[in-house]
Amino acid sequence: MFSVVTAVFDPVPEHLEACAASVERQRSTFGGGIEHVIVDDASTDPAVAAVVAACGRRDGVVVAHRD
Repeated sequence: MFSVVTAVFDPVPEHLEACAASVERQRSTFGGGIEHVIVDDASTDPAVAAVVAACGRRDGVVVAHRD
């Protein structure tokens, strides 16, 4: 298992979506041996929360929220 860790704090939502899509393409290429760990460091933008939540519903994605 290979882990890609993405720490976020109020990124541009489209950039976060692009990042998640890139990791997803790599998962497909390498047969799913990659997990994507997204660590939200208390983002305040509701649009970021929505993207993080959507990512968390995907297979192979783990979301952690920090205070």
